[in-house]
Amino acid sequence: LPTPTPQNLFEVWTREMQKLFSPVFYATSAGGAAGHGAASRVSRTLEAMPPMGTGSRPLLFVGNHQLYGFDAAFLIDEIMRERGVCITSLAYPPLLEGKFLLKPLPLPLPGTAEAFKRFGAVPTSARNLFRALSRGEHVLLFPGGGREVFKRKGEHYTLFWPQQPELVRLAARFNATIVPVSGLGGDDSFRFLVDTEEILKSPLGGFFKARTAHLPAPAGEGDVFVPPLGVFFPERYYFLFGRPIPTETVDTRDEAAVQRVYDEVRASVYGGIDTLREIRERDPYAGFVRRISWEIANGIRAPAPEPREHADECKRHS
Repeated sequence: LPTPTPQNLFEVWTREMQKLFSPVFYATSAGGAAGHGAASRVSRTLEAMPPMGTGSRPLLFVGNHQLYGFDAAFLIDEIMRERGVCITSLAYPPLLEGKFLLKPLPLPLPGTAEAFKRFGAVPTSARNLFRALSRGEHVLLFPGGGREVFKRKGEHYTLFWPQQPELVRLAARFNATIVPVSGLGGDDSFRFLVDTEEILKSPLGGFFKARTAHLPAPAGEGDVFVPPLGVFFPERYYFLFGRPIPTETVDTRDEAAVQRVYDEVRASVYGGIDTLREIRERDPYAGFVRRISWEIANGIRAPAPEPREHADECKRHS
């Protein structure tokens, strides 16, 4: 495992963001022999997640990306801390090049590429996903990519996933277990002044178009790597690892079966966001001032509510 001690500016900044956002994590047990048709339970630790040791089936963590993408570092760090595994994450390829993408603006921060590589990131591509799963690695994937990182006004917690369910097909090819991951807090922590579309239509639009013309579109043709501008109000981050979805019985040639699993993953992510909202409503330390005051006084992360028994969120959103 890579040492958790920060090695560069980006890693120092990430550690400070963890203190600021005080993320908490929940995990859902499979429930039943195959994880379907039986009650599952949510716990405050990651023990309920499937095995991740040597010889275990590869896990494909699939989740919603939040504004500015802080969530990836939080998830990787928590899995490494609780489960002792450094997972492979799929990242926007230019972030691994070690260059300022919007020069002279310092974005991404110095050290981003080095940190991503040190903690197992590889460029997002079907080929790299194939390679990682074929080696039995556990992989973190945000299908919405940069489009969800740089949402527009009114798009809070909206998924911008590809229409084609290729991630399910690849997972099934290697009998990987898909673990839906829901995140809450990031989209609530940002107050828009101008979003990407408004920036591109402003007098500054030419500057950003020129700087991003050589970059791959985060969400396909016509999209651009231009962050919105606004103000951060650090809400607490909450994460839920949903009920694992096995793929060993999925026939990759059966388009309908592959699509059903893809729809189930999406529904589980949306449903998990609803569950996290309910948890947040019961959290006395959801507010920034009270949370930070408690943490400064006690020197540890503020406690979070225990989960309640709840209906299968996946079915509610199907």
